[in-house]
Amino acid sequence: MPKTIRELADELGVSKQRIQQIIAKLSASKTPNKEGNRYVLNAQDVKNIKDLMGFDNDKSSTVNRQ
Repeated sequence: MPKTIRELADELGVSKQRIQQIIAKLSASKTPNKEGNRYVLNAQDVKNIKDLMGFDNDKSSTVNRQ
């Protein structure tokens, strides 16, 4: 289900402006699509934004140390 910038910002605990700054840093091939004046963020867009922000969604990369 597509998300808005506001929904993603609320989920990550950051401002809308911060999400917009991250989108501006994305390469042209990774920039989300716009509907009218709004970005519509699909799952891949959300992943690209989180990756650039340093959020790690991949739990499998966690190493158990004993």
